[in-house]
Amino acid sequence: MPPPTTPTRCALILSFVDRRLMMFAPLDWSPRMKMNARSVGAILAVALFSGSGLSACGTAASPAPEVAAPPLDQSRPPSEVVEVVESHAREGFEHTGGVLKRTGIVVADAGGQRLEPGEFGRARSIEALFAEGEHSFRLALNYSAAESEGDPERICDVGVADGAYVSCEAEKVEGLTKFVKVMALLPPEEVYIREPLVIARPDRLKEHDGLVWYRRSVQFVDPENSRIVSASEVFPANSVDAAMKEMRMSITELTNMASDPDLAMDVTE
Repeated sequence: MPPPTTPTRCALILSFVDRRLMMFAPLDWSPRMKMNARSVGAILAVALFSGSGLSACGTAASPAPEVAAPPLDQSRPPSEVVEVVESHAREGFEHTGGVLKRTGIVVADAGGQRLEPGEFGRARSIEALFAEGEHSFRLALNYSAAESEGDPERICDVGVADGAYVSCEAEKVEGLTKFVKVMALLPPEEVYIREPLVIARPDRLKEHDGLVWYRRSVQFVDPENSRIVSASEVFPANSVDAAMKEMRMSITELTNMASDPDLAMDVTE
């Protein structure tokens, strides 16, 4: 059998890179971050395996398209924006029962890099993380033009079909799109992945014997302002039904947090 042509090799390599990204990309990577990772991964793979150099695959070598992200409203100091997210998270999660502990405030730029307090003016995402016993809670505010677009029903259908979501519901609420999602998570198998939990695909779940971390989230997407607010809870259990019974935050409570008008902070072009 003759060896595959360069276009065929390129297609196979890109397909491999895409599958690996689907399996192991951290949950909160934006489409832009995935596109950048795809380009870098494909370039390295082509250079390594095809022996044809970086120009062997035009698709792989071409830079990922830029996705414009609106800055945080500068009329409000960035540090104040972070404080608002943290205070609303604490207020929303503090009634869950035991002793609520703050486990982190994560502020990142458009590329997912964590920012120091003096750099908060470049923030594209803010996450307030809390925990109580085995329950983990998160309130997140981020700005992403790419993630705020797309047909909501198709997003749910595709996510459930490929195993990214255990369940997903979408509806329109006063010009916004509301998602209620459930995900199954497990610790990553690869040591180079720094995320503590990643999406567990159905094939891995079938082979897994033990606890699975289930995340239930309510997400409000404002496409006009490229703004996404989400509130979520994670709990480990032997089944999704068992996890849902143990959740401290109801869907109504998560909805109230994610739809809080105080978090609908204006953005400027």
